[in-house]
Amino acid sequence: MKKIISTLVFILCIIGVSNILSAQTITPKMWAEASKDEIQKMDWNDWLKLDGDHRLPAFGQLKPEQQRSFWLQKIEDASKLDWDAASLAHIHKLLDAINTNNNWFMAKTDEEREVMQGELSAFFNGWAKFAMTELNWSNKLIYALVMDLGKVTDKEGNLDVIINRGSCSVGR
Repeated sequence: MKKIISTLVFILCIIGVSNILSAQTITPKMWAEASKDEIQKMDWNDWLKLDGDHRLPAFGQLKPEQQRSFWLQKIEDASKLDWDAASLAHIHKLLDAINTNNNWFMAKTDEEREVMQGELSAFFNGWAKFAMTELNWSNKLIYALVMDLGKVTDKEGNLDVIINRGSCSVGR
């Protein structure tokens, strides 16, 4: 009888450890795929509450119009920092480009994505070059404005990022 109980306890322990380990192997991508409906109800401020590891997979689950809206909100938010007139005008060029180029977010086929990538590269290369040469912006600031959807906290290009919490749930 003791042997049966010991064997049963051993099996239950193995099952418990297995469940714990499997819970820890949920990747951010798996979480995002499983949470797609909740993610698509997020606004940019909700998305900002996600830790850094979960932001990109969650962004991939957003509808194209949400992705565009998030970028507009991010740039509009950054435009509220204390910029000089020339810098603010340059930020407004970025807003105008996002507003007038819906196709940047709507590409569905490989051919459309290739065209979109060409348009994006042409615009952003020129935009970044002007920012560096004429406005003396750092690479860090340019990156913060156009390569990361996080909140820009200052004109040095620092971002408000939440470090990985180890797990994620919508509304945290």
